[in-house]
Amino acid sequence: MGQSNRRTTPHHRLILHIQVKNFFKENKILLLIYGSFLLLGAALLFYFGKAKIHLFVNQYHNTFFDYFFVITTRLGEGVAIALVVLFLAFFRSYRSALYILLTNISAAITAQFLKRVVFDDVVRPKVYFQDIANLYFVPGVDVHTQFSFPSGHTTAAFATWFALALITRNTGWKIFFLCLAFLTGYSRMYLSQHFLSDVYAGSLIGVSFSILLYHYFYQLKNNKLNALNRRWADKLKK
Repeated sequence: MGQSNRRTTPHHRLILHIQVKNFFKENKILLLIYGSFLLLGAALLFYFGKAKIHLFVNQYHNTFFDYFFVITTRLGEGVAIALVVLFLAFFRSYRSALYILLTNISAAITAQFLKRVVFDDVVRPKVYFQDIANLYFVPGVDVHTQFSFPSGHTTAAFATWFALALITRNTGWKIFFLCLAFLTGYSRMYLSQHFLSDVYAGSLIGVSFSILLYHYFYQLKNNKLNALNRRWADKLKK
């Protein structure tokens, strides 16, 4: 058995190398844009800090963007995610629906654990600036005060829209879905619900689980999942 394992190891390594190479080839624009965001975000946070960045963002607002970001922020909420999962289940594939669902569940558990257990003392902009500056708050928005880090909405947005970007082959759709994730993240800052650091961390969680589960659902040989996907497709055809 030891010899068999040694013989198969190089083969498995070759397959993994090809899978990684193909993954980067198919998603190079997506990863380049997100990677640029990570570098820029890290640089901004290092040089200016989350407080100065938030005050800069908060000074630019108007009625149109108030309405726009109130709507956009819902792209990181349960209703939007459920609609995406249902659409995929009935019009695309069982595999895609399950992929988006489990990516969101995994990312949400991680984000909630971090914000409510590990970083439960990190306050939101409303409390952080209450004795320092007068922030602009969008009328009608319930601005939260606790559990700021990381951003749950941003985590969900990237776990949904970045994951969708990974499973579509069209470059235009990849960029569009990524933009939806970024807009959701920015909406959390515009509405003064979160700092850039919260959004940054939330995006990392969502993207990490999107990539990890993409490997499981789309790159590993999974006979049970393939069988379920075929049975689901047959049911939809009836």
